[in-house]
Amino acid sequence: NKYQFAVHFVTFDGCKALGAWLKNLPDGSLPNDHLRTELLQAMMRLPITKEALAACSKQKKEHSLGKVVAGLQNHPAESIENRKLAGMLVQKWVKQVLGRRSDTMDGEEETTLKPKLVRPAPETAESLLASEKESEKRQHPA
Repeated sequence: NKYQFAVHFVTFDGCKALGAWLKNLPDGSLPNDHLRTELLQAMMRLPITKEALAACSKQKKEHSLGKVVAGLQNHPAESIENRKLAGMLVQKWVKQVLGRRSDTMDGEEETTLKPKLVRPAPETAESLLASEKESEKRQHPA
């Protein structure tokens, strides 16, 4: 539960180890379900950067962590919970690659978005009476 060495783990080829543990077994089946779940949850807390992913993929392309996790996201035998975790990881990494901030990276919120629609003023008794009078002036079908 202590992640004080997380940066060192990622820096010194921890991503390669994670990719090796998560890759398909020689017979084509997935590793143990509990192992996959725990590793994916741990990876959500690790500060895995795009540089670490790039360094991991230089050695063996088929065992790169990004490809393994993306494969888990779409694997038919994977549990729904693990698919969601894998999808969140892939989205987090894609945001890093595209230069967008991830809300889980620094704990900082993204820049606030400006509303596109103008919010109407709150209704008061006077505004309701005015809208009723305006409605009475309109021609209604009989």
